[in-house]
Amino acid sequence: MANILWTLLYFFLVVDVAFIVVAGIVFTYFLFASRFMRSSPPVPTVGKVKQGMLNAVEEYIKGKPHANVVDLGSGWGSLLLPLAAKYPQHTFIGYERVRLPYIISRFRARKLPNVHIYRQDFFTADFSDVDAIMCFQLAAIMQKLLSYLRQHISKTVRIYVNRYPFKDLIPLEKISIEGDYAVYYVYDIKPDKSVHQHEAILKSGEWS
Repeated sequence: MANILWTLLYFFLVVDVAFIVVAGIVFTYFLFASRFMRSSPPVPTVGKVKQGMLNAVEEYIKGKPHANVVDLGSGWGSLLLPLAAKYPQHTFIGYERVRLPYIISRFRARKLPNVHIYRQDFFTADFSDVDAIMCFQLAAIMQKLLSYLRQHISKTVRIYVNRYPFKDLIPLEKISIEGDYAVYYVYDIKPDKSVHQHEAILKSGEWS
């Protein structure tokens, strides 16, 4: 009997150690992948925050004849795919640079023709016709993102942000679900008119 107990204890110990090692390798891969790709590790939006963000986006787009909704760092598709399945009249676009979640989310979206997921740095994406954006990025990336969006959007865009807010922008809403740990923010971002005026001048040839 004692031998059986020791065997079981040894087995569970080996399993625990193997799980910790594998988890460490996976986390390190995602951490370094995201570090060099200017995006956060593919940690999904889950639980009440996920449901809250989904409800908020639905409320915003459900009355529109068509909307382009973008998920920056779309990961495994936890936000993008439920919305796309429910609203086939809208277009849903995801950007995910880490290979594994990109492949899995593309596979999950194979029967949804209104979903387009790209393995692309979203700092090179075209936001000129975007209506709403969802994102869960680290704080340092959020500050760069705000500047980039203001320069590349052509109209006011509604953006839903999980956990890390824009420091230089007052949100329309801050929804706290479990204190400051489970929280998301809602913003309206307007284009930087000076940038678009400069581009218009260059295109017209009036600059010279």
